[in-house]
Amino acid sequence: MFFKDKSIFIEDEKHFIEDKVAEFIPIACHYDKETLLTKNGELLQIIKISGLETNDSEFQKINLRDQLRKVIKKHVTEYKYAVHIHVLRNRENMVPPGEMPFGFAEELNQRWAKKNNWDKQLVNTLYVTVIRQNIQTGTFDPKTLVFPLIKNQHYNHLNTACEELHNITDNMVDDLKRFGSTKLTMQKTEDEGYISEPLSLYNNLVQLTQTRAHVPIKDLSEYLANIKIKYKFNTAVIEGTDFKRYCAVFSLKQPQNISVSAYDKLLQLGMQFIISESLYFVSSDTALKNHKKMMSHLEAAKAQDIAQENDLADILNEDKGNNNDYCAHQVTLLVYSDDESFFQDKLNKTVEVLQNIGLVAVREDFKMAKCFWSQLPGNFRFIDRINYMATNLIGALTSIHHKNIGCYSGSKWGPAISLFRNNDGNPYYFNFHNHNNGNTLIIGNEHSGKNVLMKFFLTQSTKLNPRIIFIDGEGNSEKFIEELGGLYVKPNPDDFSPVKIKLFDKELFKGKLELFSNFLTNLIYPRASDNAQYQTFFAALAKSLFEGNENEDPYTLLSGIIEKSEDEAIKSSFNSYFNSEIYSNFFDEDFLDLFTLEDILSIDITELSKSKPIQEAFLVLLLLKIPSLLDGRPTIIAFNKCYDLFFSNVFSPLFSSWLDELTSKNAIAFFSTDTNDRILDNDCLRNCLDKFATQIFTSNKFADKKFKHSFSLNEFELTQIKAYSVERRMFVLKQGEYSIVGVLNLADLPEILEVLK
Repeated sequence: MFFKDKSIFIEDEKHFIEDKVAEFIPIACHYDKETLLTKNGELLQIIKISGLETNDSEFQKINLRDQLRKVIKKHVTEYKYAVHIHVLRNRENMVPPGEMPFGFAEELNQRWAKKNNWDKQLVNTLYVTVIRQNIQTGTFDPKTLVFPLIKNQHYNHLNTACEELHNITDNMVDDLKRFGSTKLTMQKTEDEGYISEPLSLYNNLVQLTQTRAHVPIKDLSEYLANIKIKYKFNTAVIEGTDFKRYCAVFSLKQPQNISVSAYDKLLQLGMQFIISESLYFVSSDTALKNHKKMMSHLEAAKAQDIAQENDLADILNEDKGNNNDYCAHQVTLLVYSDDESFFQDKLNKTVEVLQNIGLVAVREDFKMAKCFWSQLPGNFRFIDRINYMATNLIGALTSIHHKNIGCYSGSKWGPAISLFRNNDGNPYYFNFHNHNNGNTLIIGNEHSGKNVLMKFFLTQSTKLNPRIIFIDGEGNSEKFIEELGGLYVKPNPDDFSPVKIKLFDKELFKGKLELFSNFLTNLIYPRASDNAQYQTFFAALAKSLFEGNENEDPYTLLSGIIEKSEDEAIKSSFNSYFNSEIYSNFFDEDFLDLFTLEDILSIDITELSKSKPIQEAFLVLLLLKIPSLLDGRPTIIAFNKCYDLFFSNVFSPLFSSWLDELTSKNAIAFFSTDTNDRILDNDCLRNCLDKFATQIFTSNKFADKKFKHSFSLNEFELTQIKAYSVERRMFVLKQGEYSIVGVLNLADLPEILEVLK
């Protein structure tokens, strides 16, 4: 068992005597870069777990709490080791890395970050300290290392113990690497000398400040003792030279093994706190004495349900004959703030949350000092609220992050695209990609905020320097593209188009004669699509062009066949929609220089709506041509009005494979569509929906069961889509089986909003 004795602190009625603070801090010095040596001769190493640093496809399916329990049980197996677990909720900069281009994108990013205080967000970090017991020859003082008679004995013990400790913590870090695990160490800086990460953690625990600790040339406990601590019944005040902290300590009585979502209410509180759990292994006889007695009483009272709720049966069944089956542990919660009124308000909220989730908590008063100092790893003598627990049930409060926080580490393109708040106020890291697929579809009614969402995410994505091809089907994006530094072109039916696509290209239609026939029908004589006689004519026409002499101009061949036709309606329509001028303006060759010259290119197709057949033909050819222009560079093909594509008898049969081709070439489709009853019955939409890894639904009070079925929504998602008004700019974001309700409130950024509309 680890060293424990009576408290040696000196106390008066108000506060501890200042020059004795160092007596309560157990550490003495660094033994090596990663190891601290305590005054009792114990060695300890600290593992930091961010819980965010992964792009593992299975990450969201793995619970950190369960994994931590397995890792501790697997690697910490002997009585000579103890473990101390901390969850620290501190203010951190959450802004995703990446440099925004100068101009509008940078301004939006800065103002969005300032509005949401992304650089000062409360973030939970998990620390696991493994402590190795000292040599069993009596109380140890580091100063005794100078005496020759015991010098070698202690050195040999410490070297062996340190090597064993490194092996254990290295294995733990490796098993927890998907959660961003690293060992705290000593770092050398160019301008500040050596910084100690382990000492910085102790500084946070003692002084409740986030300060990088330099490595001093003196006892580490003295280095941390430059504070005053005053105790006022059940509150403590910690004062430094330039700070003051108000704090209170709660002892948590054997937390039940309830769900992660229940504990999440505590872990996501809007204030700073420290959760501390210290444990050391004990025999099953010691651990189960009271549990067996309690179990017998409950069985006699036929109250097995109470036993089940308190994990009694699970605890008793954990006796496998191993040293680490059971442990003595203590759990405390320290809540603190630098503002006294804010502190009192959050204390009340903390008590309310503890009661709501069913945690038995006692606010410490008489033993508050002991509980405060027992938070420090190695301070076993101050542990005074011991409970016995099966080791498999420890760490109940270690699922440190909100279930739906997105992917902090980003995607294969780089850091997370953007950061916004979800409906409960927690931040969410947005990425287009879910695994390898980044295709994204925004679904909503007209004027429901689809454009703002699309342009916001496009702007945020520019830090990754993707190529952006924006097809504007609404004609309202010229200012937006200019603000991003891109080129905005607007083809007109009467002028030479800045972008031309060769029409008679079999590869565009994947060699499918039927699709080419449909294309010609739609362009030359749209009214013929439902007429069998005309369909036969255009099928023969398409075949002639597909199989014609390569040396013969296909347009000349086509116009010759049309001129020989006795159908005046076809001739008239041909001369209107596909005369030689239109052909030379849009379709006689590939003129695609802008795609290589411009990183951001927008093509406004609204002027082409004067001639719907030309607009449809140009759009379809453009989309079918784009994959051949891709070279592996991250590329976004954005289109803000894709509704008609799902009904196109040329593009819809190729839609699914087209999306796959984009994915294979490191590009994504970022589309938005209106919704109505017609599209809910669309086969193409149903077939393509799974190809859109990310689906965003804007508010729609008319969404019904048919809407739910068409988009494979659950009841919660449907309710959220219906519940919020458009003015609140709330949306449901769905990636695979996970979904969140997001908020993009830009009301107090009117200049930004004006550009995005």
